[in-house]
Amino acid sequence: MYRARRNHRRVGTVVVQVVVCSTVLLGFCALALDIAQLHLARTELQRSADAGALAGASVYLENAGLLQSNDLRNIAIQRAQAYAALNVTLGQPTLLDAADVVAGTLDLDNPAAPLDTSGDARFNAVRVLARRTDGSSNGAVVHNFARILGFTEGGVGASAIAAFDDRFAGYRQTTQYGPLVPFTIHRDVYADMLENGPDEYSYDSDSDIVLETADDVREVKLYPYWDNAPGNFGLLNIGTPNHGVPALEEQILYGVTAADLELEIGTSELTFYDSAGQPTTYNITGTPGLKVGLSDAVEQRIGDVIGFFLHDQVTGNGANAVYRIVDLRFGRVMTIDLHGNPNHKRLLIQPVAYTGPGVVVHHDAPSSNGQVGALRIVR
Repeated sequence: MYRARRNHRRVGTVVVQVVVCSTVLLGFCALALDIAQLHLARTELQRSADAGALAGASVYLENAGLLQSNDLRNIAIQRAQAYAALNVTLGQPTLLDAADVVAGTLDLDNPAAPLDTSGDARFNAVRVLARRTDGSSNGAVVHNFARILGFTEGGVGASAIAAFDDRFAGYRQTTQYGPLVPFTIHRDVYADMLENGPDEYSYDSDSDIVLETADDVREVKLYPYWDNAPGNFGLLNIGTPNHGVPALEEQILYGVTAADLELEIGTSELTFYDSAGQPTTYNITGTPGLKVGLSDAVEQRIGDVIGFFLHDQVTGNGANAVYRIVDLRFGRVMTIDLHGNPNHKRLLIQPVAYTGPGVVVHHDAPSSNGQVGALRIVR
């Protein structure tokens, strides 16, 4: 009898232990499932934050970014919200509160530094915080199983900073044709035109047409300059040693090819700042002015973005001119008129911020002042 009672007590103890352990194990399993859900939410929030940050920072590639206009922040917020919502978190569109999207200046030489929102420096970055927390537009993550342990919901978030890295170091021709055309303008003249050029045209991206209305972005008068200063503008002979109109027409219509660059300078990759941050230049022959016979080809490019060269000096003259090329810039062809009164002749390009294929940035290159670079996630 004594042994039987003792065995019954042991069985009862084991049953209690099994019940207790089972409850604890079920609790841990429930907690593990909800923790896994939080990890999934965190991953999906990160994807949404990345998309929102890149979309918000794309404002720096348009007029609002070039001008650093007052509505820059609002455009960045709207774009970040729209693109984040295209990404789902736990099956629902990811919503961003306006306060979770911040435009500011990131020190690209110290990307771990805080985002400067004072406005004292040129804005170049957008920070996005995507949240599933109590009080956010998305709300907290509701637990399904951990409720048995008293945990009804949890919070998780992810952040991203995207920046327009404008430390333009060079250009790599990645396709047979590209945006480069054989035009060059003096670097100082170009800089002056950015501040003092005319503002007569704008571009409607919806209809893909150039309008005769101002938009606060000044045009650069590639040809001729106000006082017809010699050496301010030229046509480059990039793989076209005979200065022939047909070859130049083809380059204007379709772009300078990689083969053209290799024939002229021995490489299809232009390097304007080397790995040590030292400037590199190229001497390319050319002729001053612009041939009237090229007018039709240029007219076909109205509305298109082209790449053109900057030089800092010219030696020789006429067909013997040699331009020292120091940089590239990009702009949209707005109008051309090479007929009639010489005072009315002109080719106007509106500068654009460019981040197309082939752009090379380097941490030792100087800022291009928001004109050429790469849009990327920084952290």
